[in-house]
Amino acid sequence: MSKSKNDQKILDLQKKVGEKKEALGKAQRFAPITNCSLLFEGERYNLNALDVYECMILLIRIHAYQMSYQHLKSRFPVGDKVMVSGFSLDDWEKDLMAKLTYLQRESEKKQLKQMEDKLKVLLSEDTKTELALDDIAKALD
Repeated sequence: MSKSKNDQKILDLQKKVGEKKEALGKAQRFAPITNCSLLFEGERYNLNALDVYECMILLIRIHAYQMSYQHLKSRFPVGDKVMVSGFSLDDWEKDLMAKLTYLQRESEKKQLKQMEDKLKVLLSEDTKTELALDDIAKALD
């Protein structure tokens, strides 16, 4: 069986994609501390419906409030924590960080799947046949 000159490169890239997928590990789900319904600056946000950009912007805004609170707390007796929509700023910040991490992980998994699909198409028919035969031989042993 003859192999295309690019087949070895494609196989190597498939291996790298597989290693990256393995490094991502099993999908971790988003397990929030809050109820994910944030009323902030007069607007309601559903953390489950945010995309990466919206999540990042909201995280920046919450973090700015958190930093301002910490600064004021060091100068004035303003209380132990600031509550927003029934949860502390710290809880909202943790949830937004967790959601952002989850969204970025899902995006990376999607990109790896797309690369994997492209690489499968690029393999020569002879190499595809050879790999299929190898799989059958392994299954029979």
